[in-house]
Amino acid sequence: MVDKGESHMKKHIIAAIAALLVPFTSLAGVNSLLSNYHVINRIHKDTVFHVESDSWLNGWSCGYFTLNNARTLDEVLGLGINDHFKQKCLPYMEQEALDPSEYTNDIDLLRMADDYLNMPDFYVLSIDSSSGRVEPAIAWEEVKTCFSTAIGSVSVGMDIDKYSIRIKANAPYRCNESDVMRVIDSERPRCLERFVGDIKSKLMKAGAHGNARAHFGCIFDEHIVLMSVVKFVGKSPVILIFDNLNTPIKPGDGAMKFVDYLHRRFCQ
Repeated sequence: MVDKGESHMKKHIIAAIAALLVPFTSLAGVNSLLSNYHVINRIHKDTVFHVESDSWLNGWSCGYFTLNNARTLDEVLGLGINDHFKQKCLPYMEQEALDPSEYTNDIDLLRMADDYLNMPDFYVLSIDSSSGRVEPAIAWEEVKTCFSTAIGSVSVGMDIDKYSIRIKANAPYRCNESDVMRVIDSERPRCLERFVGDIKSKLMKAGAHGNARAHFGCIFDEHIVLMSVVKFVGKSPVILIFDNLNTPIKPGDGAMKFVDYLHRRFCQ
């Protein structure tokens, strides 16, 4: 049996996204389509739309709303079916002893998206505590360093996925570990940018033949908001934002950092 609240939410979001699926050729056409439902914010010259979200998951925390909104958007785009959301999450939640009312971390979001909800194109972004930059939230880092008298200078290779960064460093025999880490720290931002660039390439390739999207769970101030980059055939990408609090995004807000980050990388 489908939860009445779930059904109402899906109808609300389907009405919202269906408008964007209608062909349009001008900014005026976009504005006309968006007037069919409530938009909280229009950002970056109408390439980012903060859509009002229902909140049928009463008592569940924002991370689950993020996953559920992503699955509903997938269904609207013809990329999946959002059925029995709670039932599909429960096995993992029971395994990890998760309380649905409590905060979900990046690993929990990724594991549920990949292994239980069939959403491999779901990623997590966070704000680095030291630099203040938005970047992919990669939980694990493994560093292997090879010291050799045959090596003249430090070189670093990085292999990355959305769970971990695996780093192999080659260094001169008498090199200090701090010197190696300095090279690693300088290379890491470029590695993360390449990772996001690969996501964009995959999105644009898929979007050339059909509807495509990349979902980003954005973590800030102990809150998680969904920002989905959506690509329609023959159209430039747009960003849709779903927040169970329906709080308007303003300049200077934590959420705006993520909006700017995604807009620069996917919409320009």
